[in-house]
Amino acid sequence: MLSGSYPGAADEARAKRSLVESLLDLCAYGRPKGIEITLETFDRTVEKKALAGPTRLCVEISEAVRRDFPGFGLMLDLSHIPLLGEGIRECLTVGRDHLVHAHIGNCVMRDPAHPAYGDQHPRFGIAGGENDTPEVLEYLRCLFDIGFLGGAARPFLSFEVKPLPQETAATVIGGTKRVFQEAWAQL
Repeated sequence: MLSGSYPGAADEARAKRSLVESLLDLCAYGRPKGIEITLETFDRTVEKKALAGPTRLCVEISEAVRRDFPGFGLMLDLSHIPLLGEGIRECLTVGRDHLVHAHIGNCVMRDPAHPAYGDQHPRFGIAGGENDTPEVLEYLRCLFDIGFLGGAARPFLSFEVKPLPQETAATVIGGTKRVFQEAWAQL
């Protein structure tokens, strides 16, 4: 899930408490139905401008919720890491104990006029994009290094990409498979 908007530094602590309370309510509602709640980190300054952005803050939120709901956790999205101004290893190392879903995508953040600007999950290899095969490789390596991948468990690992109006879904999916295969082959 996505948190509400970042209210600014003066109201951050209050907003964080409110988010924790809301997450506890959602977790309590979901528990009898077998539904686990996951919080996804989003940017604070580019497009979504969400409270739950920096990984360290999201870990603090997760720690508070996990006291009552140990199945709660974080989704850390490769496409959001550059938008947060964090490094891949930094994000995954800080969030490792709370990571329940790894998400792989791309973003454009340097050109506000770009049609895929922000959290639009453009195809890999797009001009102005932040992530391609080298970043997917680093993300996968870090997932192995922190123990998210490579064990007996089969954790959630997914991709999110979408075509721009002039692109076809088949081409974007094919390119995503190519990037994944190229990165995986280098592990």
